[in-house]
Amino acid sequence: MKLSRAAIALYVGLVFTSGGVLGWFGQRLYHESAVAPKQVQNNPKEFVRRLTDEYTRRLTLSPEQVTKMGVILDDTLAQFNEVNLREKQEVRERDAVEFRRIRQGQIDKIRHILSAEQKAEYEKMLQEREHEREQKREQQKQNGGIKGGRGPGLAP
Repeated sequence: MKLSRAAIALYVGLVFTSGGVLGWFGQRLYHESAVAPKQVQNNPKEFVRRLTDEYTRRLTLSPEQVTKMGVILDDTLAQFNEVNLREKQEVRERDAVEFRRIRQGQIDKIRHILSAEQKAEYEKMLQEREHEREQKREQQKQNGGIKGGRGPGLAP
């Protein structure tokens, strides 16, 4: 069976178009999975939402506690933003001390609204988070230091 030039051109065109469509979908899939998590990670509001969801789930918070937790986390975020907005000439070590003070205040406020069972789980969460921080610090040391980090962020 002999194919005409038109049929051959049609087949070549279909193969080319199929490759283009497949490449576009592949790029889109890669872009969504590789880039989107970094955007979420750098979004403080999204981080607060995820943190609230985790607390609600793991600590089985009551609706009143969820409301109080939201106020505490929003207040902490505002304080972190205030420190971050300071002029760049200011010493970052002083800011680190300020971040630790803010984080400790948040932890104390959260402990105040939790029941005894919730406090036990919260302490476990704090230890897990500190372990994660230590691992990140070790990775940063191995990779030659911090490269454009976000700062200390909210405490769990």
